[in-house]
Amino acid sequence: VEARHTLALGTYRMRPNETIPSYQSRFEALVTPIADLSEGDRIFWFQRGLSESLAGECATDLMGRKFQSYGDLVQFARGAEMRFLAKQGALRPVPRVNA
Repeated sequence: VEARHTLALGTYRMRPNETIPSYQSRFEALVTPIADLSEGDRIFWFQRGLSESLAGECATDLMGRKFQSYGDLVQFARGAEMRFLAKQGALRPVPRVNA
């Protein structure tokens, strides 16, 4: 009951600068005791807790289909996070080296 309440409140959501693996660990620790949590519910709550920068990208797979597997969603989210971080790195100015 308490875990479901935490899900409903949204207090489990990703923290600023938290990685997908860290969020996944916290999320799984929260939902594992919920015996009757369906795969669809697990997907819904995991997606709902993603950071704003990842939530939109992880709403569907690359073909525009909703995720059918929690594991596929987590794997996709890890890739989305790496792509997001790579873009962030590409936007940073390159330090100049004085010759």
